[in-house]
Amino acid sequence: MNLIEIGKYKKKLKFQRYLCFAMAFITISSAIKDFEKNVKQSDANDDVSYECISVYDGFKVGQSKIEESVLAYASKTIKKNNVEIASSSLQEEQEKVEVVEEKAEVKELTYEEKMQAIMEREGYTYEELDAVCAGCVAESCGDPNCYDEAYRVASTIDNRTHSEPYVRDVSNAFGENAGYSIYYQFIAPYQFSVYSNGSYEDYLGRIDLRGYQAAIDMFYSGVPSHNYLNFNFVPDKHRASYQLEEPTGNYYCRELAEENRIPEEDVLKLVLEID
Repeated sequence: MNLIEIGKYKKKLKFQRYLCFAMAFITISSAIKDFEKNVKQSDANDDVSYECISVYDGFKVGQSKIEESVLAYASKTIKKNNVEIASSSLQEEQEKVEVVEEKAEVKELTYEEKMQAIMEREGYTYEELDAVCAGCVAESCGDPNCYDEAYRVASTIDNRTHSEPYVRDVSNAFGENAGYSIYYQFIAPYQFSVYSNGSYEDYLGRIDLRGYQAAIDMFYSGVPSHNYLNFNFVPDKHRASYQLEEPTGNYYCRELAEENRIPEEDVLKLVLEID
């Protein structure tokens, strides 16, 4: 779950809690009104008397008329006390919710902080993460500030770290568990032309670019925008490919099959074990 979803979930919980308190308050008020109504109806008959039964000895201790003024006072007192109690409870609970919400408020991280979090979580060096993010910018169809296309490129690299065939091939080339690394997937032979021709170097350290920021967001959240493993600037000659953003986006093809999918928790664990 990401930060936006967390914020939405918090607001939903807060609304549900307030709704419960409001329903409880309405129920108490309704019960008090019914009590007054019943008392007034009973008091209208002069012949009605009220029994006082001892809960200790179980016998009748006497009967007496309840004065209208006494009954009215009692009902008003009960109503007043219940309203005050309900109001006080609502106020206390609202203050508790505000305190909890204030403590639970999530501060949006800067992109520098997100990069640091990725490196600590998955063991990348700055140079490795910087190279991959720069590569995503370079692959964004000539627009370094195209957030969506850079995010899609980053999603492709991330998908490969979850694909058993890609993980196996890259690990064979670079060593055990290397295929779980977005860096080794990026620098693998014959995979990304921007690495082989060095054009990605033009965007190293360019955290100010929207495309670079998109790559950080993708690797930080771990939530890809599609399920494809390959893309090209032009349509693929051998298989159906799809331009996810017309008319300027890359053409994507070859989806990650579910039988080849490696769970996220395994990827996060094994990438840390790269020698």
